[in-house]
Amino acid sequence: MTRLGDHFASFHALRCRRLMLGTAVAAGIALAPAGPLATPPTTAQAELSRGQALFADAKYREAVRSLIRAREFDPSLSTPVTRAVVRALLRVGDFSRAETEASTLVTSTVDADDLALHGETLWSVGHFEEANARFAAALRLDSDNPPAMHGMARVLDARGKSVEALALVEKSIELESETPEFRHTRAYILERMGHYPVAAQELERYLTLLPVKGFKEQHRLAKARIKFLRHFGDRTPLEMTEQVRTMVHVIPFRLERDKILVRAKINNRLSHDVVLDTGAEMTVLSEDAAQRAQVYSVAETLSAGVGDVGLRHLKLARIASLEVGTLRVAHVPAMIKDPALKRMPVAEIDAISPLALGLSMRVDYAKKQLIIGRNLPVQAGTPAMEAPLWMHRLATVRGRVNGDRLGAFVVDTGGQAISISRSSAIGLEQLGRFRRIPLRVYGSSGWDRDAFLLPGVDLEVDDVHMAQTSLVVLNLRAPSVLLGYELGGILGHKFLSRYRVSLDLDTSLMRLDD
Repeated sequence: MTRLGDHFASFHALRCRRLMLGTAVAAGIALAPAGPLATPPTTAQAELSRGQALFADAKYREAVRSLIRAREFDPSLSTPVTRAVVRALLRVGDFSRAETEASTLVTSTVDADDLALHGETLWSVGHFEEANARFAAALRLDSDNPPAMHGMARVLDARGKSVEALALVEKSIELESETPEFRHTRAYILERMGHYPVAAQELERYLTLLPVKGFKEQHRLAKARIKFLRHFGDRTPLEMTEQVRTMVHVIPFRLERDKILVRAKINNRLSHDVVLDTGAEMTVLSEDAAQRAQVYSVAETLSAGVGDVGLRHLKLARIASLEVGTLRVAHVPAMIKDPALKRMPVAEIDAISPLALGLSMRVDYAKKQLIIGRNLPVQAGTPAMEAPLWMHRLATVRGRVNGDRLGAFVVDTGGQAISISRSSAIGLEQLGRFRRIPLRVYGSSGWDRDAFLLPGVDLEVDDVHMAQTSLVVLNLRAPSVLLGYELGGILGHKFLSRYRVSLDLDTSLMRLDD
């Protein structure tokens, strides 16, 4: 994955009505049995109070330690304290540990709130199908459970059902209007649907509910996003004529250094090659290209990708017109790589993704053709693979490493290798036949100096099984935290170029044909 822009950066905003640290834990204290064990509750109370204070002071890791000690001293506090621990872990992006903690809440007497909380943590580790099952189970227990409705809204949106998703998140807001995360999700869905003015209004409501302490960066970025959305004014984002919108565009491309290059014209001023990059959340321009095309920055955003820089502050902009072959789009949201990285081996690329334009796409590597449209032509024959496509910020499919390590893999036409995250690789080297081979890898956030090649690994992506293959291990921590879910890996050119690749937003499927 090469580029990822911030999209309000909620980082799991804390819900106000339920699962707040003070109220949830206080409830647990009230239920704690009185009896002969006088000392443990006193010690537990001290740790509990300290954990509450640390949480309120946005010192989440320290809060987790105190809360866990309180739970150890007084097991009767286990359930409410575990809920608070999960929330704190989500705040710091410790997704895997949060899921492990939340899973202990799912017992034979589990309620809808805890099922929804476990669903949220499953989402955070990229196990979207399992999260869907948890949210559905919670709604069967309580059809008016706001956290479960909110979680299901994100599932629906990621599966291409934005209208249904919007209705569901709005219902959750009706029942629980003071929860900032619900407002954040509504704003995200509205922006995806092109309703920028309403999305900006909803972001303002989100900011009124979001605490400043511990969320200063989120406040700053949300204000910048509001400015960006309002910059469009009465303009229609991603505007196309009816003919352009309904036709199928067949565009030739060429391959260079394992990257797909297509010719693009920007603002009727700059005509040059850009990279087809589905690892980009929006159209991306280098600082030089933006200047030559007279694309000017409007606000700042936060971006993350592979590399030791991690998070980068870049610029948001609006491209007045973008042309790629017969595809002509007006008022295109874009990111400018300003400031540019220094001392890199190659210049930063300009890139487009049809998915970011709301269009489905097919890459025919054999014919060197890119096919773009609202509806793709029907493919004849039996596919080598047809898997659910999850579109939350980026397009991902479900992958499995060595049979038991599930993860969300980004479909990245701009990437070169098949990669897995460090978290997916943990423990593989200890299994005997695996050894690491150091690599020099650079991405959109600089050099990943700790990257290495891990040979002899089995990778499954739906029906595609690659046995004893070599995978590049990358640090995907920064993009995972910014996304709000853990990336399992990246499917780049080495994987995709073997097939005719279809990414269909209408059916929410990824199809591979030989």
